[in-house]
Amino acid sequence: MSRHAFVFVGGADVTLDDLVALGERVLEGSFVPDGDGTLLLVMRGGAVAVNLSRHIFTDDPEDDDDFPSYEAHPYWFEVRDLDKNYGRQMEIARDIFHAVVDEGRWRAFLSDDLQTLEAVYTPADGLIDYA
Repeated sequence: MSRHAFVFVGGADVTLDDLVALGERVLEGSFVPDGDGTLLLVMRGGAVAVNLSRHIFTDDPEDDDDFPSYEAHPYWFEVRDLDKNYGRQMEIARDIFHAVVDEGRWRAFLSDDLQTLEAVYTPADGLIDYA
Protein backbone atom coordinates (compact mmCIF):
# COMPACT_ATOMS: atom_id res chain seq x y z
CA MET A 1 0.00 0.00 0.00
CA SER A 2 1.33 3.42 -0.88
CA ARG A 3 1.12 6.77 0.82
CA HIS A 4 -0.11 9.92 -0.85
CA ALA A 5 0.37 13.60 0.00
CA PHE A 6 -2.56 16.01 -0.06
CA VAL A 7 -3.02 19.76 -0.30
CA PHE A 8 -6.53 20.89 0.65
CA VAL A 9 -7.62 24.38 -0.45
CA GLY A 10 -10.62 26.52 0.43
CA GLY A 11 -11.88 30.07 0.38
CA ALA A 12 -14.92 32.01 -0.68
CA ASP A 13 -13.44 32.99 -4.02
CA VAL A 14 -11.38 29.91 -4.95
CA THR A 15 -12.36 28.12 -8.14
CA LEU A 16 -11.18 24.97 -9.84
CA ASP A 17 -9.91 27.13 -12.71
CA ASP A 18 -7.76 29.12 -10.23
CA LEU A 19 -6.23 25.91 -8.91
CA VAL A 20 -5.66 24.46 -12.38
CA ALA A 21 -3.72 27.60 -13.33
CA LEU A 22 -1.73 27.53 -10.09
CA GLY A 23 -0.96 23.81 -10.39
CA GLU A 24 0.08 24.03 -14.02
CA ARG A 25 2.38 26.96 -13.26
CA VAL A 26 4.04 25.24 -10.29
CA LEU A 27 4.26 21.78 -11.85
CA GLU A 28 5.14 23.01 -15.34
CA GLY A 29 2.63 20.73 -17.03
CA SER A 30 -1.01 20.49 -18.08
CA PHE A 31 -3.95 18.88 -16.34
CA VAL A 32 -6.14 16.63 -18.48
CA PRO A 33 -9.48 15.05 -17.58
CA ASP A 34 -9.10 11.67 -15.89
CA GLY A 35 -11.68 8.93 -16.21
CA ASP A 36 -13.03 9.38 -12.70
CA GLY A 37 -14.03 13.04 -13.03
CA THR A 38 -10.79 14.45 -11.67
CA LEU A 39 -8.04 16.29 -13.47
CA LEU A 40 -4.66 14.57 -13.84
CA LEU A 41 -1.17 15.91 -14.43
CA VAL A 42 1.63 13.39 -14.93
CA MET A 43 5.21 14.57 -14.45
CA ARG A 44 8.78 13.44 -13.88
CA GLY A 45 8.70 11.04 -16.81
CA GLY A 46 5.51 9.37 -15.59
CA ALA A 47 6.83 8.80 -12.06
CA VAL A 48 4.53 11.32 -10.37
CA ALA A 49 0.79 11.81 -10.77
CA VAL A 50 -1.12 14.77 -9.38
CA ASN A 51 -4.92 14.72 -9.29
CA LEU A 52 -7.00 17.85 -8.70
CA SER A 53 -10.70 17.90 -7.89
CA ARG A 54 -13.34 18.59 -5.30
CA HIS A 55 -13.21 15.94 -2.61
CA ILE A 56 -16.08 14.11 -0.90
CA PHE A 57 -14.94 14.31 2.73
CA THR A 58 -17.25 15.67 5.38
CA ASP A 59 -16.42 16.76 8.90
CA ASP A 60 -17.09 14.37 11.77
CA PRO A 61 -18.16 16.35 14.86
CA GLU A 62 -16.89 13.53 17.08
CA ASP A 63 -13.44 13.46 15.50
CA ASP A 64 -10.92 15.02 17.85
CA ASP A 65 -7.97 15.28 15.45
CA ASP A 66 -6.24 18.58 14.81
CA PHE A 67 -7.03 18.69 11.11
CA PRO A 68 -8.82 21.78 9.80
CA SER A 69 -12.34 21.40 8.46
CA TYR A 70 -12.47 19.36 5.26
CA GLU A 71 -15.73 21.08 4.33
CA ALA A 72 -14.03 24.49 4.53
CA HIS A 73 -11.38 23.22 2.09
CA PRO A 74 -13.44 21.66 -0.73
CA TYR A 75 -10.62 21.21 -3.27
CA TRP A 76 -7.61 18.94 -3.07
CA PHE A 77 -4.44 18.10 -4.89
CA GLU A 78 -3.53 14.45 -4.44
CA VAL A 79 0.17 13.76 -5.10
CA ARG A 80 1.26 10.19 -5.80
CA ASP A 81 4.83 9.14 -6.50
CA LEU A 82 4.49 5.92 -8.46
CA ASP A 83 8.09 4.94 -7.62
CA LYS A 84 7.19 5.33 -3.93
CA ASN A 85 9.77 8.08 -3.47
CA TYR A 86 7.90 9.68 -0.58
CA GLY A 87 10.46 12.44 -0.11
CA ARG A 88 9.95 13.61 -3.69
CA GLN A 89 6.19 13.21 -3.28
CA MET A 90 6.12 15.48 -0.22
CA GLU A 91 8.46 17.99 -1.90
CA ILE A 92 6.02 18.33 -4.80
CA ALA A 93 3.06 18.66 -2.42
CA ARG A 94 4.96 21.33 -0.46
CA ASP A 95 5.64 23.23 -3.71
CA ILE A 96 1.90 23.28 -4.42
CA PHE A 97 1.06 24.23 -0.82
CA HIS A 98 3.57 27.10 -0.78
CA ALA A 99 2.23 28.38 -4.11
CA VAL A 100 -1.21 28.58 -2.47
CA VAL A 101 0.36 30.37 0.51
CA ASP A 102 2.11 32.81 -1.84
CA GLU A 103 -1.28 33.67 -3.38
CA GLY A 104 -2.22 34.93 0.09
CA ARG A 105 -5.97 34.69 -0.40
CA TRP A 106 -7.05 31.09 0.27
CA ARG A 107 -6.93 28.70 3.23
CA ALA A 108 -4.90 25.53 2.82
CA PHE A 109 -3.47 22.59 4.68
CA LEU A 110 -0.90 19.96 3.79
CA SER A 111 -1.26 16.35 4.89
CA ASP A 112 0.89 13.25 4.61
CA ASP A 113 -1.46 10.37 3.75
CA LEU A 114 -4.37 11.92 5.70
CA GLN A 115 -2.53 10.82 8.85
CA THR A 116 -0.15 13.65 9.63
CA LEU A 117 -0.88 17.36 9.46
CA GLU A 118 2.25 18.96 7.98
CA ALA A 119 1.26 22.63 7.64
CA VAL A 120 -1.72 24.99 7.76
CA TYR A 121 -2.21 28.41 6.21
CA THR A 122 -4.94 31.01 6.54
CA PRO A 123 -4.68 34.58 5.28
CA ALA A 124 -5.70 35.83 8.74
CA ASP A 125 -3.33 33.72 10.83
CA GLY A 126 -0.48 33.05 8.41
CA LEU A 127 1.56 29.87 8.09
CA ILE A 128 1.96 27.20 10.73
CA ASP A 129 4.48 24.54 9.67
CA TYR A 130 4.56 21.40 11.81
CA ALA A 131 7.41 19.68 9.95
